[in-house]
Amino acid sequence: MFAQVGAPDHEINRSLAGRSSRRSSTYLLQSRLVKHYLASLTIAVLSTSCRQPEPRATSARSPEVRVAAPSNDRPIRDSRAAARPPVARIDPPQPDSDVVVSTVGPNPTSAGRVTIVALHGLGDRPENFALWLRASPVSARVVAIRAPERYGDGSAWWQPRGEDAYVASTMDRAARHVREKLARATAGQSSCGQPMLVGFSQGAMVAFSIAGRREIPWRIIVPIAGRLVAGALDVAPFVRSDVEVRAMHGEADTRVPIGGGRLAVQQLRTRGLDATIRTFAGVDHSIPDEVRVAVFDELLRAARSMGCAAPQ
Repeated sequence: MFAQVGAPDHEINRSLAGRSSRRSSTYLLQSRLVKHYLASLTIAVLSTSCRQPEPRATSARSPEVRVAAPSNDRPIRDSRAAARPPVARIDPPQPDSDVVVSTVGPNPTSAGRVTIVALHGLGDRPENFALWLRASPVSARVVAIRAPERYGDGSAWWQPRGEDAYVASTMDRAARHVREKLARATAGQSSCGQPMLVGFSQGAMVAFSIAGRREIPWRIIVPIAGRLVAGALDVAPFVRSDVEVRAMHGEADTRVPIGGGRLAVQQLRTRGLDATIRTFAGVDHSIPDEVRVAVFDELLRAARSMGCAAPQ
C-alpha cells in the first residue's frame, strides 16, 4: 500500500515503517520455510543413504546336509545302492511288526519260493536291512526279524556291554526268538525246500551260534561280518548236521575284525560242520555290491540244490 499524497510526515513515516515491518516478517517467514524444507530434505537424504541394503533373494532350495553315519550296524551306506529299483515286486513292509515279510526274486508269486530269514545288526531295523535283499536272484519270501531289545531308533540282539559271557548267555534267547517269529510268519504258508539264514554283524553272531542247533533244519547259513563269542556254541547241545555255513567278511573291518570270523569258521569245522569263509580286500563293516553278489551266488546255489531254482 502506498502513502497518501499530502499526508503529514509522521503519517508517511508510520506507513513506511509498517510496510517495512510487514515485508521483513514476510521475508523471515519465507526464509524459515525454506530452511525447514532444506533441513527435511537433508534428513531424508541422509536416512536413505544410511539404510541397510536389502538382502538379495536366494534360492528356496535348502543346501544338501551330510549327516555323519550313526554308530550302529546298518550295512547300506551308499544311498545310490539303496535306491536301486527291485528286480521284482516287493510287498509293502509292516514297520511296526516284529517281522517284516516281503517277496523278492524274478518270480515272487511262484510256488517255488524259498524262505530267507534275515537278521539285522546292532541298532538297525528289519525293514531297512531287508532292502538289499530285494535284488535276490532267488524267488523267495524274505522274513526279516526284529531283534528283541530296543537300541536307539532300532533294535539289538543284546546290549553292547563287551562281555563274552554276557553275550553267550543271550544266544539261547536269540535262537528262541528267531524260531518263534519264523513260525508265526510262515504259519499256513508253503515254501520250497529248507529255509536259508542271512545275518549281519550282531545278526551274524546269532547266525553262527544257531548253526549248531537243530530246532530249524537250515539249508545254508550266511553270516556277514560276524564272530563267535566264547561259549556261544555251548549254551545248548551242539548237533552236527548237513547245514552249510558260508561266512563273508571284509578284510578292512575294524568293528568286527576278520580274525573273529576266521576263528568262528574254524570252531564250526572242528565240530564237524561244512563251514567256509570268503574274504574281501578293502571292505569294511558293510555289505557293498561285491559282498551282495557273493551272498546271492551262495543262496542261488543252495536253492538249485533243493530244486527251488532253475538249473544254471
